[in-house]
Formats: sequence, C-alpha cells, structure tokens
Amino acid sequence: MLVYVFNSTQNPKLYCFTADATGANLPSENGPWILFKSLKMNAGEKGRIGVDTDAVLMGISDRGYYLSAAELKFED
Repeated sequence: MLVYVFNSTQNPKLYCFTADATGANLPSENGPWILFKSLKMNAGEKGRIGVDTDAVLMGISDRGYYLSAAELKFED
C-alpha cells in the first residue's frame, strides 16, 4: 500500500500515516499537517522506520490514519 506520511506543524515529533495523498482526513487538532514522505508498506513486513507496519496499516484501515509520536527513522 502506498502510504503518505505527514508531519504536524504544532509538534514536530508527531507524524500521521494515511492512504489519502491530500491528508484531508487527518485530525485537525494536531494540524496543520505537511506532507513529509510517501512510502510503500506491506502487511507482515518488518518495520523499517521505527513504527510497526501492521499497526500503521490497521490504523489506516480502521480510522483512515495512524498517528505516531515515535521517533521515526526514515531510510531509503
């Protein structure tokens, strides 16, 4: 699944993951949100950015987004 990662302008350590490229479904109380990165995530794969991939995908499936205050480590 192609996932878009947005960063909160209110809290630089807060990230939100969504399948919506516009981020229109992200929680407004933590916004505005800035698109940070897009990446492919697949169920069952090992988390490579500091979050549990399955938890991210489940959050997107359940709520439309997954919110994380974890320190993310993006590797290309």
